[in-house]
Amino acid sequence: MDPKTEKTCDDFYLYHQTLLSPAAQEFESNLSAGRVRLHHVVQVNMLTAHAVDYLVAIRNSTRGSQVKRSQLVREFDKDFFVLGARVQNQKFQIVDAVNNSVKHIELDRGRYKELVTKYGDIGFRCLREEGGLVLFETTKYRFDYSRVVLGPVLSSIARVCFDGIEAVYGFAQGGGELIQGDASDEDPIDRMIAYCNPVYKCDDCGQSEDDCRCGEFVYDGERGEFRPFKENSDFNFDFDDVMAEISGAYTKD
Repeated sequence: MDPKTEKTCDDFYLYHQTLLSPAAQEFESNLSAGRVRLHHVVQVNMLTAHAVDYLVAIRNSTRGSQVKRSQLVREFDKDFFVLGARVQNQKFQIVDAVNNSVKHIELDRGRYKELVTKYGDIGFRCLREEGGLVLFETTKYRFDYSRVVLGPVLSSIARVCFDGIEAVYGFAQGGGELIQGDASDEDPIDRMIAYCNPVYKCDDCGQSEDDCRCGEFVYDGERGEFRPFKENSDFNFDFDDVMAEISGAYTKD
């Protein structure tokens, strides 16, 4: 790693450790307690969007061609795609657009033409504080911005545990494995317990059925609802293989 890239990675590592990660932890604590305020959301949204600038700088310090910020934002949406969610594959772009509107007073509509066409006018005014939540409201959408958009993005970037600048470099180059992990490395008994005791959460807000409020919200002009998915599902799970790991005496019938 050349000195310029090393410094850029170290800058992001410091930013992540001292600003982004602590802010995300505080935000998630307020969210769980129902104490989220509008300024909390705007602050964390800004820190998250700015983290992308660091990742762009890392890539540009090591590649001949200059990667564009908009390109990397779209890549992140693809890498951290949430299967089934109605606000899917564009969460990083929405965070980026909201931040753009705050920084520049109003949204650069030409730059975010696709988002504006789908979601309506995105900007500071589309976020509204209500009863411990911050709602995203446009003509066709009304939902919990913290849980539907900002929360999943924070999970993808703020919760990553980097053990040094080499890990930062790998993540900036598209190291999604830092987040996804490998289910086969987990204890087979834990995998079997998770398989037999699925936890169902809403694929839009991430809440349990008892806590989900999507029925109060609107997605693309339609009333929301609890849309369950298995939070602890393991797509690589093979019952016979896992049983064989647990007990050498197990044989498939």
